[in-house]
Amino acid sequence: MKSGKRPVIGLPGRRKTGRDIVGSPEVLLDLPVDLYMADYAGGVHQAGGLPVHLPFDIDFAEMVELLDGLLLAGGTDIGPALYGAAPDPDLLDIEAQRD
Repeated sequence: MKSGKRPVIGLPGRRKTGRDIVGSPEVLLDLPVDLYMADYAGGVHQAGGLPVHLPFDIDFAEMVELLDGLLLAGGTDIGPALYGAAPDPDLLDIEAQRD
């Protein structure tokens, strides 16, 4: 963190399409939408940090130098293939792009 500045905390979201969002206008149904939970950004801000939403289309390696931290929010299950395991019968939805 640069002296005297608030720490910059990256917040990755999730990518959906308009049709995944109830009540989306028809014109948005096939468009990509990046979603971020406002409570996480609010919490980072209240703790003294500067929250930055990270869109899916950026090169995350470039962002590493700009960030002081990364908040990985919970959500769907991580795909078991990523850590060499077989799918559990109780496995919930996975989001491969997010993993």
